[in-house]
Amino acid sequence: MKQYLFILLTALVLFSCKEDTNPVFVDPPNPFAQAAIAWPSLQNAPWPMYRHDPQLTGRSQYAGPTKGIIADTINVIPNSVLYCGITIDKDNNAFIPFDFRSTENLWSYNLISKTIQWKSTIPQLMVENINMPTVTSNGNIIFSSRDLCIISPNGQVVHQNNTPFITGFSSNIDKDGNIFFSRVKTKTLYCVTGSGQTLWTFTDPRIRDDGYHISFSPDGKTLYIPCLSGNSLLALDIASREVKWSFGTLPLFSPPIVDNQGNIYFQKSTLQNEPVDTFYCLKPDGTVRWLYSFKKVNAIAVNYYGVEPATIDKEGNIYLSAPRDTIVSLTNDGKLRWKLPLTAYKGTEQLVCDVNGTIYCATWDNHVLAISKSGSILWSLKLSSSNDTWFASPSLADGKLIVTGSSNKIYIIE
Repeated sequence: MKQYLFILLTALVLFSCKEDTNPVFVDPPNPFAQAAIAWPSLQNAPWPMYRHDPQLTGRSQYAGPTKGIIADTINVIPNSVLYCGITIDKDNNAFIPFDFRSTENLWSYNLISKTIQWKSTIPQLMVENINMPTVTSNGNIIFSSRDLCIISPNGQVVHQNNTPFITGFSSNIDKDGNIFFSRVKTKTLYCVTGSGQTLWTFTDPRIRDDGYHISFSPDGKTLYIPCLSGNSLLALDIASREVKWSFGTLPLFSPPIVDNQGNIYFQKSTLQNEPVDTFYCLKPDGTVRWLYSFKKVNAIAVNYYGVEPATIDKEGNIYLSAPRDTIVSLTNDGKLRWKLPLTAYKGTEQLVCDVNGTIYCATWDNHVLAISKSGSILWSLKLSSSNDTWFASPSLADGKLIVTGSSNKIYIIE
């Protein structure tokens, strides 16, 4: 009996050790995967600031529109100019800033009820360079142009600096709620509290003050500042207020975006008459991780009109205009995935993407495009405006894309 039991146990062991004829292969985890970075000072909202987050990724946590139809149009003040896009708070209120031509120059518009919640008056606005508002965790709205303003959730001005010439497009907020912005002409970076009190300043002649945003490292300890002269980019330690490193010798074309691993992506200028531009990826220590060079639209052009923000999807893939009439997708380690020519649409800029990796953009012939992460056009929508200019970065909400041109209309697309 013991002999039979031994044979049976041996057979079971051998059977269990036999190689599986149908093994299950599991893909290794993606080392470049991206996720939302916790930022306690920023409201957990669909699109709470310029380019969505302090790393300027241009990536939404929601799926964007799939129908390619205009669901709503906001008709705004005649002859006013919309120089920047809108931010969206947790209650789907969209904050719309106007230029000086409007007395009531900041509106709150609810995307669900399709009603104006309030209109606020902020004095001393500049004609141009109005910054996209930032919504803080307590619901306050940070708004900068000629002045830095802090506005309550119901539209009341609770703080305003009475000092002129704060550049727009360059503010950001750290994890503690301190606000960072630079001033035109003085080449000075300011750090102020969430209530508007100045903590410290940093002055450097290299700072770019003409419309290029600053971004934060994932840990919130390093600020990346675009340069206009001397260098392309500065990495500033905000605790010591010392420059950790600088890179390049020529100005930037695009705001620096930062991934979860701390890598920094941007496009810098090239010398006149050079036929190529270059998109860079730097490591957190400022050394080159990789670069991608491409031909200019105009070989003798030194720079483009406006800024050229790229975007990064949750898998870590990069999407950029390279040049403006072509969208290029690169892997996180710099390998070419695909190119999509947009010559028929006269080119584009200001790319954003949703949680599924779908890319959205407005083109220079007044179309809005949805592009799959594999590089095919999912839908194309012609807007009613016959001649518009897309100064602003689009914004994404759950199932919606908001596109703002310089004309008197804002388009909400589903």
